[in-house]
Amino acid sequence: QKALQDEKRRHEDEVDDIKRKFKRQNELMQDEQRVLKKRVEEIQESLESTKTRLSAKKDECTRLENTISKQATDQLELESSFRSLKAKVEQLEDTISSREIQIAELQEAVSSRNNLISELEAKLRVEETTRRRLHNTIQELRGNIRVFCRVRPLLVEEKSSDAALPIKLPESEEQNEIELTQSSENALGKATAKTFPFKFDRVFAPESTQDTVFEEVSQLIQSALDGYPVCIFAYGQTGSGKTHTMQGPDAIESTDDKALGIIPRAVQQIYDTTSKLAERGWEYVLEGQFVEIYNETLQDLLAPAGRSGSSQPNAGDKQTKLEIYQDSDGHTRVKNVTTVRVDSAKRVHWLLARAAENRT
Repeated sequence: QKALQDEKRRHEDEVDDIKRKFKRQNELMQDEQRVLKKRVEEIQESLESTKTRLSAKKDECTRLENTISKQATDQLELESSFRSLKAKVEQLEDTISSREIQIAELQEAVSSRNNLISELEAKLRVEETTRRRLHNTIQELRGNIRVFCRVRPLLVEEKSSDAALPIKLPESEEQNEIELTQSSENALGKATAKTFPFKFDRVFAPESTQDTVFEEVSQLIQSALDGYPVCIFAYGQTGSGKTHTMQGPDAIESTDDKALGIIPRAVQQIYDTTSKLAERGWEYVLEGQFVEIYNETLQDLLAPAGRSGSSQPNAGDKQTKLEIYQDSDGHTRVKNVTTVRVDSAKRVHWLLARAAENRT
């Protein structure tokens, strides 16, 4: 497509160059014609003056005859120059005619290229639709619901403990099962150990990086861009690494891209992909909402100052009550929640910072 656009611009530049040359040559020809006309007028004035002097002064006849002879020679030279200019004009007219034919051919070629570009763009949109359908089919085959387990690294105080870890991690990435061990004593004081195996779609060991985790879920971000509902959430006790996985150590001000979590990486992927698809004729409108569920209560974390959005408002604040419902298309919505138009990844990061300040 870029090559076609370059060729189109090159043809347009050639047409503009031809037009400029024609204009310049036409102006030169007009200047030369004005010079000739002026010289002819001067000769005619000189002839009239000569006739007057002949009638008034017969004694100057010889001199006048010489002058006339000289002027006759000049006239011949002018006529010769005029014929030469006339030939040049005819040549220029032939050149202009040839250039007009070339311009018509170039315009036809440009029109043909434009039609081809339109056909290719239409075909590309069809192929993109097919890709979306196949991509979603692959995601469905991998499982509409997937459960991953990420084991965080040990803290300093945990490393200093002599007790053995009650968890057995998989020995390779292909294995997806962890095993917990619970020790207890029976009534006789005898120690016993009981194991509990847990199987997941994927297990991330403590040394797993943010890149590795996001690589596993990035295809779901693409599904969301393709128009399919997607939900990614982290579940675990306090200090288990949920915020680190979803947001990173400081997703708002962090300069270490490798430390960023799923949310900032997903935002960047969304904007990178929508920018590329915009060149193919797709249009996206991105909006953001941020809701917290705390003690079974919905909280609008993007609500403007002075308006507290909650699913359990005060009596005088009923207009901000948040309710979860399904619209006519079967999409889950939150009534009265603040919706913000986002036009850049930085805008989303700003919303994350604002929501973090309003968290319970």
